[in-house]
Amino acid sequence: MHPTRALCWCLLLLFLAVGLSRLRDRPMHNDESVNAMLLRRLVERGAYRYDPEHFHGPSLYLLHALPARLCARVFGRGAGVGERALRGAVVVCGGLILAGFAALSGPLGPWGSLAGLVLLGVSPDFLYYSRYFIHETLFVLSGFGTFLALLFFLETRRGAPRPSGKAMAGRGAFLAAGMAAAALFFCTKETAVLQALVMAASCIVVPVVRAFLDLRDIRAEVALELRRAGDLIRENVRALLAGSALAVLIWVVMYSSFFTNWRGLPDSFRFLGAWGREGLGEGSGHVKPFYYYLKDILLPYEPHLALFGGLGVAAALWTRDRLGLYLASWAAGTLFLYSVIPYKTPWLALDMLLPLALAAGFGVQQVARWIESGPRDGRRKAAARLAAAFLVLAGAAAWRSARLAFLEFDDPRHPQVYTQPDRDILRLVRDIESYALRSPAGRACRIEVLSEEVWPLPYYLREFPGFRHRPGQDGRPVDAPLVVAYSLFRGDVAKLVRGPRAVEQYKFRTGVLVDLYVAEELLGGPAVRGSSTR
Repeated sequence: MHPTRALCWCLLLLFLAVGLSRLRDRPMHNDESVNAMLLRRLVERGAYRYDPEHFHGPSLYLLHALPARLCARVFGRGAGVGERALRGAVVVCGGLILAGFAALSGPLGPWGSLAGLVLLGVSPDFLYYSRYFIHETLFVLSGFGTFLALLFFLETRRGAPRPSGKAMAGRGAFLAAGMAAAALFFCTKETAVLQALVMAASCIVVPVVRAFLDLRDIRAEVALELRRAGDLIRENVRALLAGSALAVLIWVVMYSSFFTNWRGLPDSFRFLGAWGREGLGEGSGHVKPFYYYLKDILLPYEPHLALFGGLGVAAALWTRDRLGLYLASWAAGTLFLYSVIPYKTPWLALDMLLPLALAAGFGVQQVARWIESGPRDGRRKAAARLAAAFLVLAGAAAWRSARLAFLEFDDPRHPQVYTQPDRDILRLVRDIESYALRSPAGRACRIEVLSEEVWPLPYYLREFPGFRHRPGQDGRPVDAPLVVAYSLFRGDVAKLVRGPRAVEQYKFRTGVLVDLYVAEELLGGPAVRGSSTR
């Protein structure tokens, strides 16, 4: 075994150790808390229906349901939807993505797979969003799984032109696994359509670029590739049919919620209208300029990936290597397509970081081969310079990752901190729990929130049945012992709240302050301990 493979697995374990630490420090994002409550309803009531108008695909909830139920049985009710369980599962998905790099030491090369793993593992965006209970990490994992399975299928075909029955079965297994991963890809998020478009188009880009660089006839080269694709399909008809059946089964199981919601199947095609309008920026509030990903995320936070990814693109063009050209096209195509679309959120950058890291790994491997083939003295100097540049850039990225994930996770100066609640919201939750458990009603104490913004409070106070949300002030008196309202409307709210109250202010998110109105009878006496529901 090449020594880089052992190092890959050691670094993977290090990533998991770092990713799984301090998972409760950052308050749940609004999207995380909504996803968690949907999962809770599925786990406790068995109720889930895909909603194409408001939510992404069903796989995040359905795949987490069984582990969440197991956690609940082992650690008690509610444990399966706690921050550690939810975010820990996403960290494991991130670890599986890095494990894919370790498995690529054959086609990508030992130094390339190690470099790609390191560059992605220290990425600030990758670590930050690998600790988010949203769809993106599972989406990237399923897309990567599709790529890996199909790549291994092509590699085994290339290595055995006249295969035995066992070899054919092995190829068929890779093909079926790829189609199953593709089905999961489309069951996770609607942007699978965009990613599939880029990945498929890259298959055409490769022969076009090769023909252009070698001054050959482009149409003849594309026609040759299409004939090869046709031969590939004819050679693997049975495997394709089996893989297609498996993919359809996964689609049916996911969108029908395990055969309980058949309306989910036609709904799985309705997302094109709802999310198409969202992608065009119609009323989404997420419209950003063309250069957003490059200027605000890649260059300031991912310069190591941008630089070595550019090296990979240059190496692919120089060597005319099929895999290198494919990875370069995948990375550049994703960046361009996501930049053209008006709708932009920072976590979508993960979709372009994966092919960028793969292209970077290809570039490092090509440089390593060039160094190995040169004069001994020159090789040592070149290797030392490359290693020094790599370690400096990777080390700087690791420091940025640590700052973002563990120190400045709610600092709005970072674009990744996108509508993120402030850490002060955890103090608000602790105080509400403490005051509520002082009341004779205990957890049934009435807690009323008078504001348009409420998430993630419903998640944190999910074990308090007296929690209520009233959007805005409608002029009705409020006699709940605990009331949360915007500080901006303190004068109006004070007129609605009955009885003497103590008022304390908290930072909800950037630019949003809220007040907690506490009834006088809850102010005396020691707080009841062990009240955390998270």
